[in-house]
Amino acid sequence: MWDGGPLDGNILLIHAEQGFGDSIQFIRYATLAAERGGQVIVEGPEALLEVFSTVKGIGQLVPQGAALPDFDLHVPMMSLPLAFRTTLETIPQNVPYISADAARCEFWRAWLAENDAALKVGLVWAGRPTHTGDRQRSMQLRQFLPIFRVPDVDFVSLQFDRGIEQIAQLPGRQPIRDASADIHDFADTAALVSQLDLVIAVDTAVAHLAGALGKPVWVLLPSPPDWRWMLRCEDSPWYPAMRLFRQQRALEWDPVIARVREELQTLVEARA
Repeated sequence: MWDGGPLDGNILLIHAEQGFGDSIQFIRYATLAAERGGQVIVEGPEALLEVFSTVKGIGQLVPQGAALPDFDLHVPMMSLPLAFRTTLETIPQNVPYISADAARCEFWRAWLAENDAALKVGLVWAGRPTHTGDRQRSMQLRQFLPIFRVPDVDFVSLQFDRGIEQIAQLPGRQPIRDASADIHDFADTAALVSQLDLVIAVDTAVAHLAGALGKPVWVLLPSPPDWRWMLRCEDSPWYPAMRLFRQQRALEWDPVIARVREELQTLVEARA
């Protein structure tokens, strides 16, 4: 297994062994690995490969489960921080390290122009139910109702699977636009996110995607949070445009939503 040393022209295979969010967070290291003087091959989830194709330094992408090309060394993606002896002070700051397709961006720019609100805000309220901590991290869309009362905001759903049905279940006029009919993969989501002013999300892969794009993203965290968010800070050393909104007590989202509403109101007023 590769230990982070010089590659000296060898071929390195980086294989993603965890979830979508983990892969988006740590694909940044592929660029640094290529700088060690070798060719980098990345094996990852097929749903992420188009997004990963924009990361500098990757010579070849292979979908998980496909036949692997020849390689000299390998390393699991989640072991890359160890290989680079990463500390809190040396976390790679090469953000943004992914980009969105220009044609897809133009599609979403036109789609968003149908609403003339001052602020375009994407929302993610639920992750995959198979995640071991899903009960703690995911929310119900109705819990966002106080946020929808902030005026002059075009709220856009970034859900493309679970949770979409909750939009129609909201009382009264729908306060959020559903983009799911035109979201087919993470590349579509990346293009839409790139055209937004802000993303508000629970701890899911889309939060990582927005962070990797360098877009402002507010992440709503359960108590206790996942290890990568640490315990008390309101920012993240992994993503410079990210803010963290933390539960103070497990499963209590109302105070978190109240604070997000206040901060969003302030942001809208600053744009006026």
